[in-house]
Amino acid sequence: MNNPQSMNETKKRGLFVIMSELWYGAGDGLWMHHVKPGNAQVYGALIGKRFARFDNLMWMHAGESDWALVLNAN
Repeated sequence: MNNPQSMNETKKRGLFVIMSELWYGAGDGLWMHHVKPGNAQVYGALIGKRFARFDNLMWMHAGESDWALVLNAN
């Protein structure tokens, strides 16, 4: 659901969308080795502008790649 037409349809149907901006992932074959600060910032700005007008959208920022760090955070 990365296009405004899909978001228009969800809004028309009264649906609320929770979207992850970019799944960083972990392990071979995922985004980990492609995502760098420069291109992530450009991508974030692009999708932020694209979806800013939708009031039925919440951004979810999650996806910790090392669960041991999360579970032992305290």
